[in-house]
Amino acid sequence: MLTKTLAIAALAAAPAVATPAVNVYWGSGPTSDRLRDYCDSTGFEYVTLGFVNSSPEQDPSGQRYAGTDFAAHCVAAKYQNPDTGVNSKLLSQCGLISADIRYCQSKGKKVLLSIGGQWNPPKADYAISSPPEGEYFADFIWGAFGPYTSAWKDKPRPFDDFYEGEEEGQEHFVFDGFDFDIEHKFDDQSGYVAMVRRLRALTNLDRSKKYLITAAPECPLSDQWFKMKTIIETSEFDALFVQFYNNAVCEGANNNFDDWAAFLANTASKDAKIFIGLPGSLGAAGSGYLPPSQARALINRYKNKPAFGGVMVWDAYYGSENVNGQPYYEVVHDVACGPPTTTTISTAPTATPTACVQTYTVKGGDNCYDISNKFGFDETTLRRLNPLLNGEC
Repeated sequence: MLTKTLAIAALAAAPAVATPAVNVYWGSGPTSDRLRDYCDSTGFEYVTLGFVNSSPEQDPSGQRYAGTDFAAHCVAAKYQNPDTGVNSKLLSQCGLISADIRYCQSKGKKVLLSIGGQWNPPKADYAISSPPEGEYFADFIWGAFGPYTSAWKDKPRPFDDFYEGEEEGQEHFVFDGFDFDIEHKFDDQSGYVAMVRRLRALTNLDRSKKYLITAAPECPLSDQWFKMKTIIETSEFDALFVQFYNNAVCEGANNNFDDWAAFLANTASKDAKIFIGLPGSLGAAGSGYLPPSQARALINRYKNKPAFGGVMVWDAYYGSENVNGQPYYEVVHDVACGPPTTTTISTAPTATPTACVQTYTVKGGDNCYDISNKFGFDETTLRRLNPLLNGEC
């Protein structure tokens, strides 16, 4: 009997992370490196830009703008209140980032924007006082960094403004998703719960693309140290970039991946994939760095588990330091995704590069209808993904 290996993808699912995959953070490194310099690499599928580090409630200009900080990667100029001359905390001249994130998207990378980061009031204060304020924060993020609408005219679009005067359709930038890296334990997390819920509803309204909503919690799960517990329990995330570093009780090879999987099973994020977060070099974190041989062993331990989504590397700058001639994020990508498969057809959208595909080998008695049903989509999709199929499977 002639056997065939078919590409399988459950495309009917809500916004899904292409797994396994690698996500790198960028924007908080110690140098003025260019984002585009990393995006020719095949060592990651996602790059997360950090950070939106101040909530609209903390805007000294009174305009209720969120604040951003991209270290040495932007000019220091900020949006200003025209009536008072007081600056907001929102950076207004990030032209190089604006150009580079477009370049990365042209290379098939998904570019996310992260909210939170290091908690350092009053400079970095992303507190939300109430659910209505959380919804307002979500509306601002969507208006400033999501798809442009005429309702947002004359309001800040930090990554559009650099492109004013461009051809129609090129001047408006849209992120591919939004990340929450909340590193302060708020007694009342209802504001962030409302923000995530509102942002999810807004992304669902735009059917032109699938947006990701992710979180980057620190690894402790004990009530005392779990800073995002209520947010994750009650909010729907697509992926969790768990920081398995800077916490001796759950870092590196001594991580609590299985405990995280068990915890998520009873939450609104039960379908979220877990990315193993690792420092990209010894200098990237206070503790938790694993040299390549140990990182490979760790990833191999978990890569076949249902909850495994891939690896997160902090960050691109540190992860670019060559280890035996190869950047760290490429090392972990090779392990997480394995060698490319040449006998199958990728099921991911063309804008989501990944060397990993799910396959199915046809057995005697199989038919296309049953195969497509088994994996959650219709026969038409199966045939589109496998154009070389003849009349029968």
